[in-house]
Amino acid sequence: MSRNIEIKAHYADPDRALEVVERLDCEYEGTDHQIDTFFEVAAGRMKLRESSLHGASLIPYLRENKAAPRASEYAVIPISDVEKVKPLLERILGVAAIVEKERRIYHYQNVRIHLDRVKHLGTFIEFEAVINEDTTDEQGQELIRFLMDRFGIEPNDLVGEAYVDLLKNPEQKRSS
Repeated sequence: MSRNIEIKAHYADPDRALEVVERLDCEYEGTDHQIDTFFEVAAGRMKLRESSLHGASLIPYLRENKAAPRASEYAVIPISDVEKVKPLLERILGVAAIVEKERRIYHYQNVRIHLDRVKHLGTFIEFEAVINEDTTDEQGQELIRFLMDRFGIEPNDLVGEAYVDLLKNPEQKRSS
């Protein structure tokens, strides 16, 4: 199982974000069109991601809903035949919601920076500090705080919920 320290925030100024990633000399991975089908599960979340850059993957994960840097445990399982797997998962588990987004992906050290435009929700930014044998949770949190400062993200901009929760409960869009 892999582990991240991550945040998500409302971010209304994509032009400023592009200036910051340029100043920080972030590596640009690409722009990804993603369709995430979330399934009904007893604990955590599970989504089937269809990605224009990386193909299809099943991603189960565990993460608290809190508007602060938080740990996420996850696995990314490549799916070679999404046309066969997706209908089975839909029938077995049931679909909770579908999230569609355009995601510009950048890398700063061990942090993935996502500039997201989410259908029906708006624009967001995410930082995911990858934790491994060379990086502690504390180092990940420190990098997240550094990036929050550089991008001008305030604590009241943070969103605790996943996009799927925001779509299912629209009143949470700004109350996180």
